[in-house]
Parts: sequence; structure tokens; C-alpha cells
Amino acid sequence: MGSSSSCITECGGSDCRPLVQRLIREPEEKDTVLRYAHAEATATPEGTCSTSSQVTEGTSSTWGSQMPPLPPVQPGLVLHHGILQDEAIEIPKKSGCQQAIGTITKDLVRGRTLPVLALNGNAVECFVAMDKQLHYMVIQRLGKKESKRRALALDTVEQVCVGTDAAEESGLPLQENCVCLILREGQAIAFVLKSVEERDNFAMVMSMLVDQHGESELESCGTQVTMPPAVPAA
Repeated sequence: MGSSSSCITECGGSDCRPLVQRLIREPEEKDTVLRYAHAEATATPEGTCSTSSQVTEGTSSTWGSQMPPLPPVQPGLVLHHGILQDEAIEIPKKSGCQQAIGTITKDLVRGRTLPVLALNGNAVECFVAMDKQLHYMVIQRLGKKESKRRALALDTVEQVCVGTDAAEESGLPLQENCVCLILREGQAIAFVLKSVEERDNFAMVMSMLVDQHGESELESCGTQVTMPPAVPAA
């Protein structure tokens, strides 16, 4: 140890300074910034660069090491109505009845072929279409030149019947797969569907449209439906 002290005394420490620095762990005079292992991942955001000058010389900033780790990305998240939800959560879907109603309504707006029951019991192919507002139904016979179009307003439909329920009232030879529209003028028109299921779905759509027009008509006329007064007991 005596040699070390004499060396420092004689040479002033200029030649042995690197050795002394290693022994007493004194920082280098050269300004060096110790690089953080994850500097790119935890870079200091804008506006905080001025704090780097306040870091003690020879020591590294602990800003990045103090940040909590990012949570792991959870796979399987989907955006549903503006909310992230798990794919495992079942999103309510339209029922078969709702899908059938939507399909029938779209087909009617685009126009489709439907058999119409004639007085002699035969099914005549006709082109049936509705306007976008679902106010009118247009019926035109196919395969016949100069066939006239018949416009049927839904607010003139008084009743929607299925099967043979309105056989006497309509005067038509109704069948099991028929949907009959009874009009206020005493007339009737019947469509022949392919199956009972298609018949029921078509009748449901027509009933909903007719009821909707009936409610709107009452609202526009300002009519109030009141119950009759009760009969006093004897």
C-alpha cells in the first residue's frame, strides 16, 4: 500500500489515475450515458426530455424501469355496437321467423311471382310487387298480352285469412295453402303458397302491414277507440 501512496505523490496521479478509478469506482471524466436495456420500448415521452439534465452524473435514469408492464393482448375480442366483447359471448341473432319476415318483405318490394286463385279453382301466375313505403300492392297476370295491373291499397284490406277459413265469405274455392285478403268492398283475392310454413309466414307479413296501416289511419283521423259502457246489473 505504501507504493501506491508514493506513486500518487510522485506522479500526481496523472499516470495511475485509470487504475485508481477502477479501485475506488470513481466515474470517468468523460460524460457517458449508461444505456437502459429497453430504452426503445420505454422512451421518455415528449415534454420530459428536460429532466435528463437533472440525472446525476454517472448514474442512469430509472424512468423506464418504474413504468408498469403493459398488459398482454387478449385475443378473441370483437367490436360489437362500439363495445369490445369476447367472441365467446353469444351475440343475439335474428330468429327464423324474423328472417322469414324480412325476406318476404324484400321479395315483395323487388317483385315476385305468386299464384292467384281464380274462380274456377285454378292458380294463375301473377307478378306481385309493393312500393317501398309498403302502402300498395300491384298485381298483374303473366303470360297474357295487355293484361291490366291492379293496384290494391293495404288500408282497404279488412281481414287476412289462411286456409279455407273464409271460403263462404270470399266465394272462392280456397285451398289449404291459401292466404285470402278480404276487402272492404266485399271483394276478395287469394294467393296460393307452396307450403303451410310459407303460407303462415306470408299471412303474418300481410297481417302486420295491414294492422300497421290501420293504426296509422286511426292516428291521422284522430279517432279514439273507447269501450262501451258496462250494462248495470239488475
